Amino acid sequence: IHPNDDVNKGQSTNDVIPTSMKMASLRALDSLEEQLMLLEKSLRMKGKEFSDILKSGRTHLQDAVPVTLGQEFSAYSRAIEKDLVRLERCKENLLELAIGGNAVGTGLNTHPLFRNKVVKELSTLANKRFRAAKDGLESIQFLTDIADLHASLKLVAIDINKIANDLRLLASGPATGFNEIALPAVEPGSSIMPGKINPSILEAVNMIAHRVMGNDTTMTISCASGNLELNTHMPIIANTLMESIDLLTNGMRTLRERCISGIKANEPQCRHYVEHSMALATALNPMMGYDKAALVVKEARANNKTIREIILNKRILTEKDAKRLLDPRSLTKPNLSIK
Repeated sequence: IHPNDDVNKGQSTNDVIPTSMKMASLRALDSLEEQLMLLEKSLRMKGKEFSDILKSGRTHLQDAVPVTLGQEFSAYSRAIEKDLVRLERCKENLLELAIGGNAVGTGLNTHPLFRNKVVKELSTLANKRFRAAKDGLESIQFLTDIADLHASLKLVAIDINKIANDLRLLASGPATGFNEIALPAVEPGSSIMPGKINPSILEAVNMIAHRVMGNDTTMTISCASGNLELNTHMPIIANTLMESIDLLTNGMRTLRERCISGIKANEPQCRHYVEHSMALATALNPMMGYDKAALVVKEARANNKTIREIILNKRILTEKDAKRLLDPRSLTKPNLSIK
């Protein structure tokens, strides 16, 4: 038995490695998608749990019109749901395999039926619906399908990085920060400050996201660096791809199990912020107009009063109208009626 004439007959690293990358990524994606689905469910459940907790929204890191804590977590859930859709979309091109193309994709030194037979066999072994590449040369020269997948992994990283940043801010303090939520403690505390609870899991998620974003730069450059009939950067492409999938899979599991599932809301603090937010004046615009509402804000700030106190003290609105306009149930959804 000869290693080239017999064992390696009809195969080249040039078509085997792109094929193996696609097969390995599809197998690894099953675990990542499972963890993302569980994370999405956990965030959605928190959205329902916190649906009645009104809090101050923030834009530009400044007070904005109210939202509910549940709406914030539901938005996180939707972001992950869309990430899953993007990953699913990538699978279609990953099912197209280069195997059988041999050195440059022409299939030289293979039987005419070899390509379709080996793809059929791989489909049976992997329980996937693989198909032979439509253009054998393209499937070896262009590794854009892998770059497309990694681009979607980068988008997952972008979303989880933003979620981690938000949760760190919402849990900041507790005495000198937002303190709107409490994260589960995963360690005894600071090595020097007793009782201090650090957002360690979220910071780990940040680092995972940063690594995947950096990996995407490596992936982009490497996939773009093919020459003529071959891209010789397949080793780093494969390593980068699998590292990113593994990091995200393990990171999403840890984020859900050791952080999201144990988050508690600080409802009194949320209520305090929304009641003292100047952005509540926005709800007065339909009745008073923007300019008069702005004057209410200026006076409230100058006298360290709430919006409600100013409009009642100056008899701008009756108690009944103020209660109606500033009703928490109407502050977080469309509130104007058709005239």
